[in-house]
Amino acid sequence: MKKNTGVLICNLGSPVSLSLRDISKFLQEFLMDEYVLNMPFWKRWFVVNMIILKSRPPETRHAYTLIWTDEGSPLIVTSLSVQSKMKEILNCPVEIAMRYGEPSPTTALAKLKEQGVQNVIALQQYPHYAESSFLTGVKHVEKAAQESDHDWNLTNLAPYFNEPLYINALAESARPYLEKEFDLLLFSFHSIPVSHLTIADPTGTHCGSSPDCCKDQASKAFPTCYKAQCLATVDALIEKIELPAEKYQVAFQSRLGKEPWLTPSTDTVLES
Repeated sequence: MKKNTGVLICNLGSPVSLSLRDISKFLQEFLMDEYVLNMPFWKRWFVVNMIILKSRPPETRHAYTLIWTDEGSPLIVTSLSVQSKMKEILNCPVEIAMRYGEPSPTTALAKLKEQGVQNVIALQQYPHYAESSFLTGVKHVEKAAQESDHDWNLTNLAPYFNEPLYINALAESARPYLEKEFDLLLFSFHSIPVSHLTIADPTGTHCGSSPDCCKDQASKAFPTCYKAQCLATVDALIEKIELPAEKYQVAFQSRLGKEPWLTPSTDTVLES
């Protein structure tokens, strides 16, 4: 690691508490992101504030209640654990930053500055590229760095969907269960609107051009195709653990709204 170098590990974020006020604030910041809801500002404001926030916060609070820990948000707690382990391994300053809520990139960069850091390696903890996760996180960090009074040398790491160390980690985490008798390994990725795939396609023509378009890793669309990278992760892991085709399936979870999202849906697959 170069001198004056630090690491910024980034993720989505979490409500500060389980209060409806904090959950509503988090949802508003999240859903008002133009990369999350691709629509004109006025329409996005109306949909978020006049429709979603009128009904969704109690449902979201209930979901968070099921996973909340004594120490707080599981995402924050886990991120702090990762931060501690990375500090020990890398022997350099490491801070965490969230796209929504705290700690923000501004807060994290200020802490890195106090530790004498000039070169920042930013890791978005999303293995796969999507504008609504990876790209908006990168933009958020870049904006904070540009608005800072410090001369940062910022490097954003690329998605790591097929990184061997990542695939090995997935294999090792699954191995104890795969060694037991099982019927099916279900890969459930977070879904995104189908329109997000076409928006991210730099060619404007590749996405959806054929049933197997996601398999074409030579396409200029591949580096920004969420679905293709998810499937690439599955292919790499299946090859690693030597699992036959009839023993696994891919699905997508967590839809929002009425527009088409990636399918098949996890809930539908589970029912079938």
